[in-house]
Amino acid sequence: MNKQTTRVLEISASGRAAGSVSRQLSRDLISALEDRHTDIEVVRRDLADGVPFVDQAWIESNFTPAESRST
Repeated sequence: MNKQTTRVLEISASGRAAGSVSRQLSRDLISALEDRHTDIEVVRRDLADGVPFVDQAWIESNFTPAESRST
């Protein structure tokens, strides 16, 4: 019996490189799949790459309360 490789396409879209819940969730899910199956091929695409105006600093500033922002 031929065993086929399972392909997983991970698409990340969060502008947060660190602290993103959706990125962590997808990492955890793929890690669990890899633990259970040895024939996993993961292709990763990050939609936030190349979007210079939406970055970690921009996102964090938008979550800063208005009274704590600098002018």
